[in-house]
Amino acid sequence: MNILHTTGVVLLASGNSTRFGNKNKLLQKIDGIPLFCHNIIEFSQKIPPERLILVVPPNAKTLFEEILVKQELENTVKIVFGGEKRQDSALSGLKALPKNTKIVALQDSARPFVSIKLLAECAESANHRGTGIAAHPIVDTIKIATSDMKIQKTLDRDFLWAVETPQAFMRTEIISAYEYVNKKKIDVTDDATAMEYAGKNVFLVKNTEKNDKITYLKDL
Repeated sequence: MNILHTTGVVLLASGNSTRFGNKNKLLQKIDGIPLFCHNIIEFSQKIPPERLILVVPPNAKTLFEEILVKQELENTVKIVFGGEKRQDSALSGLKALPKNTKIVALQDSARPFVSIKLLAECAESANHRGTGIAAHPIVDTIKIATSDMKIQKTLDRDFLWAVETPQAFMRTEIISAYEYVNKKKIDVTDDATAMEYAGKNVFLVKNTEKNDKITYLKDL
């Protein structure tokens, strides 16, 4: 895991949890620990505070800081403010990293079970191929349907992957990609898509570990 000695990590925790309900899902607890803290506990084993960035809503900084103190994690991360969209928050976190950070991984804090092993695998891929996107193969049969539920097409699942985080890149490349999509007023839902729009090659890293995302209340 030597690659992690020079890797930066941006933990995205500034979403509005609209699909979860009227609570901030990242403040809910799993095994007695607030959801957003799980990644910090895992990654701070190898990533120093100046290269572990937590992006939070501007109006909730004090709340997140108080929780970090209660969990004895206040000296493990650097907190920065998120923006209106996910891509704004990602760019804010990326620019908060030390300028000499070569590789960066972006991680959704709503995925509490990610391992430092997977982080290292994505960072290694980024170091050798420019990108490393955690993903798992789709096992369901996927249909494309119209608004009235009529099937139009069945996709070949041998070529389908569900992407996850971490998603790792060369820091300068992902910053450039995000600046490009912002300039073009393109909204993206993950970091890899920004790289695709910018015309960059994007490579997957097969993940076989538990890496569920908490989206709905029932997911807890």
